Amino acid sequence: MNRERFFTLLAVLVSVLMLDAQNIEWSVDMNAVVNNREGGNELTPDQTFLFTTLTPQVGLSIDSCRHRVMGGATWYQPMNDRLAGYKVLPSLYYQYRDEGRGLRLSFGVIPNALNADLPTF
Repeated sequence: MNRERFFTLLAVLVSVLMLDAQNIEWSVDMNAVVNNREGGNELTPDQTFLFTTLTPQVGLSIDSCRHRVMGGATWYQPMNDRLAGYKVLPSLYYQYRDEGRGLRLSFGVIPNALNADLPTF
């Protein structure tokens, strides 16, 4: 419950401090993932992942999109389960972007679409 209060307070604080320079932003991302993993042993078993993701988001940007507070949800839907194996995960995050310096920082519950640039291990 403390995380929810923190992110709500952060969103309200950022909104109140800069009322004159707010822009409403929204986005909808949809992806299809087909991943056929062939491991061959018990540590990495053979698996095939086939699912879609739908991620709508709404938020506020301040100072020419340098500061953003965004919220939404990501719906994971396996393609062959007929709505039986779906999962909905919420997202609420703050993002700072300074393209001149090459800085991008994100804090909060971040959707996987923003993590695409990160290396995976």
